[in-house]
Amino acid sequence: MSRSSYVLQRLLQIIPTFLLIMVGVFVMVRLLPGDPVSAMLGDRATDEAVQRLTAQMGLDQPIPVQFWHFIEQFVTGDLGYS
Repeated sequence: MSRSSYVLQRLLQIIPTFLLIMVGVFVMVRLLPGDPVSAMLGDRATDEAVQRLTAQMGLDQPIPVQFWHFIEQFVTGDLGYS
């Protein structure tokens, strides 16, 4: 096996590994107890504020769409606010 084919094979192995790690992180974040919107707004939040922040964060979208946005944000370096 030549060196270039070995390097190509190893680079192609990165893709499924990367996707598996991203799925794992996404699932672990979703399994955390509590609601991020309620945690951000507190107990006295109005229904309108909760709906607005939920839509702004994309939490009203289906799970596959949320995962796609998660991947897009990670690839572009948008890791959120601390």
